[in-house]
Amino acid sequence: MDPFGTQAFVLLKKLQQASGLISQKRQAAAKSLGLTGAEYAVLEHIVREGPSTVPNIARAQNVSRQHVQILSDALARKSLADFTDNPKHLRSRLLEATEDGERQFTRVAAAEGRIIQSLAESLDEKDVAKTLGVIEEICDALKRSER
Repeated sequence: MDPFGTQAFVLLKKLQQASGLISQKRQAAAKSLGLTGAEYAVLEHIVREGPSTVPNIARAQNVSRQHVQILSDALARKSLADFTDNPKHLRSRLLEATEDGERQFTRVAAAEGRIIQSLAESLDEKDVAKTLGVIEEICDALKRSER
């Protein structure tokens, strides 16, 4: 059986397409703040999750620590984030959003929220729950295949 002719393949292609469309929207949101999409993702992490170390952000986003360090330094230069002492670790400081960083993020997140709300209103809740379950199964299977 040809795996590229299956519904599973079509589903994966549609997930890629949806991810690309979401990424385009987020890039536009980031640009409105003068940020790259990657900088916006780090800002989102520290606003939603609270102060975090660079290694913790890197693990959460599945990217390198060095990449997150560069992004964090850029956010600090733009006064959207600051490094603070970490009482749990002397060398790994915490990155936290400044008041301006939180304010800017909240402004853009409100626009994203309107898009999400519109989408949520147009979809059946049971279909969303079922789809979420399938996507979680796909993620689990892909993680298992990495080992």
